[in-house]
Amino acid sequence: MKKLLTLFAVALAALPFYAEIYFPHRYVDFGWNVSVGANENLIGAKDFFVKDLVIDLPKICDELGDEGAVFNVNQNFNFCVDVNINGCGGGLMIGESVSTSFSIGKDLFRFLAYGNYGDTNSTTTIDSQVLVEAYTDISVPVHLRFGKLRITATPSYYIPIVYLPNTKYAVSITTRDDGSVTAEANASLNFYSVLDLANCVSTDESGNTSFDSSKLPIEDLKSDPMGILSDSAGFDLKARAEYALFDNLDVGGYINVPIYPGSLKHRLSTDMKFSVDVDPILDYYTSGKQNEEGQNPWHMNPENMEDIFTGFKTDSSEKFYINRPFRAGIEAAFRPFGNNWLFIHPKVGLAMRNPFGKDFSVASIYPEYSLELQASLFDVLGLNLCTQYTDKVFMHSLGIFANMRIMELKLQLGVGSGSFLKSFDLSGAKVSLGFSFGF
Repeated sequence: MKKLLTLFAVALAALPFYAEIYFPHRYVDFGWNVSVGANENLIGAKDFFVKDLVIDLPKICDELGDEGAVFNVNQNFNFCVDVNINGCGGGLMIGESVSTSFSIGKDLFRFLAYGNYGDTNSTTTIDSQVLVEAYTDISVPVHLRFGKLRITATPSYYIPIVYLPNTKYAVSITTRDDGSVTAEANASLNFYSVLDLANCVSTDESGNTSFDSSKLPIEDLKSDPMGILSDSAGFDLKARAEYALFDNLDVGGYINVPIYPGSLKHRLSTDMKFSVDVDPILDYYTSGKQNEEGQNPWHMNPENMEDIFTGFKTDSSEKFYINRPFRAGIEAAFRPFGNNWLFIHPKVGLAMRNPFGKDFSVASIYPEYSLELQASLFDVLGLNLCTQYTDKVFMHSLGIFANMRIMELKLQLGVGSGSFLKSFDLSGAKVSLGFSFGF
């Protein structure tokens, strides 16, 4: 009986003193969270786990959206300290994030699926894109409470580390009467870095340039980190307001506003060029060349992958300005039973990637939404289900948490994709792990 009463007392101590959309579990909290994810919209798990593997190119082409095949990789980590007493307090957050996205235009898959529509000696050009960005930031959230109204304002000081603007590159495919095919990719890339990369580029006697990553000025960064990093820093503000409309319903809104853009002035420019010549396949097999050692129907130029990038140049004369995404939206929290036994959290909003930046376009504006359902037992053990569309990726996740008041562990597993239908088909995955402790 004593053990049962003790467990019940712990459960009551873990309950929040008032309902919120984002309710604290401790007065003073220390914690960290890490997440890693990768997804694509081309092939799902069910395409592999079949008795007879068939690559249906027309089906793949027809299922792709206008953006073509999109591949995303991202990683986030943050550490936080937070004090929240009856809705008032503040904290400190330190984090970093890295994301990469590249696409292959749909015209490539249309060509592979349906050919060149009977034309010979023709060239098909496919436009594709690539984007890379990495940040580190320090944020200071401030919590205020005015009766039923709760406000959190979070100014953030962020530093871009690496940025490759949303860059288009072209892939051309040329077909000929004799059945041979040539595929060629070309791009001019501009990488922006917080470090000066001039010493990494060298020129040989023939005038050819190369890039040596072992010469990165890491020692300069160690000797004067604040001097190097602060020159690139930007500032933005996140604000969130919640109002307890009823005992079991909270409504709110949020906004992330760029205030002062971060910037990177050290630019590394390079040209990417790669081509593949494919001999007539029928002639290759009928002539018996497939049985000859070293004979292949395709010929790569250049032969070594490290030679794809040429013409390295550096420049530090002009800054490239970078804003983190603008976001704004509304949200709510509904508790049918008036407590945290069941928690329903819908959210809908609008986002803009790098607003006011040089690589901003209409395609940089996109909607976002999420619907979260959480069930918990005395807020000690819980289960979380969530479906969302964030950063142009559909994600569906299942999470569990164990909260013993002084410490809490969260684990969330998700599947997703840039395509809604593929997001249910293991075309991508995301793992998040969080741990916090306090009192």
